[in-house]
Amino acid sequence: MAEKTAAPASPADKLTAAAERVGVPAPTVRLDDKYRLESGRIFLSGAQALVRLPLMQRQLDKAAGLETGCFISGYRGSPLGGYDQPAVARAKRFLQGRADPLPARR
Repeated sequence: MAEKTAAPASPADKLTAAAERVGVPAPTVRLDDKYRLESGRIFLSGAQALVRLPLMQRQLDKAAGLETGCFISGYRGSPLGGYDQPAVARAKRFLQGRADPLPARR
């Protein structure tokens, strides 16, 4: 009979095991941290940073007592490719529906 081998551990499993060995809690990382976290270190691409900018501006404006909005648009063939789609998707989620998609037209 063939002996069963354990599946290779994922990077997250290895990190959790290492944290347990030294007695510290394992860090919790979520895919939306790049848009959700308000402090600490985040890792993002240039396009993700551009998506994050209006979210951060909204937080600053809200803290200053301002009710503001922003306009994000894009077009097919743009150097930023699909910037508008993830930006609008994140805005809908994190700005409590304060974003209305308006596709660009030529």
